[in-house]
Amino acid sequence: MFEDLGPVALAAVLAGVDPAGCSDAELLAAVVGFDRLAGWVSARSAACQLALYRRLEDPDIPEAVTVELAAALRASLRTVDARLTFAGDLGRLEGVAEALAAGRIGWAHAHAFVEELRNLESAVAVWIAGGCLEYAAAHTPGQLRRMLRRRRLLFAPWVPQFVAVDPELPARRLETDPVRGRLELTVEP
Repeated sequence: MFEDLGPVALAAVLAGVDPAGCSDAELLAAVVGFDRLAGWVSARSAACQLALYRRLEDPDIPEAVTVELAAALRASLRTVDARLTFAGDLGRLEGVAEALAAGRIGWAHAHAFVEELRNLESAVAVWIAGGCLEYAAAHTPGQLRRMLRRRRLLFAPWVPQFVAVDPELPARRLETDPVRGRLELTVEP
């Protein structure tokens, strides 16, 4: 219902929603609209946190900024550190923050990407995330986590060797079995 609206127009429309006067279909559309808007807000907040995170890596910026942010948010230093770390991890996954801001995925999906790909080299994490964005848009965060784990286990050790020789090879070797929901790696001689 609200797919064509940008975030500002969507916020204006949703601000006028009266749950008592809405039909079931309108309430459902409003909930989906609010979720899209929350994703956009979260993505914008993460972008600001990422900018702050990158500034904190600069030795000339004191760590007092983290303390100030914690005080402003009324949050613990640990919570602020976790948020800044998440923003940094999200920033390295090209396409994930953009998909979140566009409303194609939700906040829980973004967390799945970050948490499942956190310990991989950036190039590998970006490759896996890019291959799972369409899947994420059509599946639950739990299903996405399983897909990311399978891809991570199957391809993480192989990707740098494949990509160095033929950037399209991993995608050609991956076959999805929709009935059984598993991934198979076929090695050709």
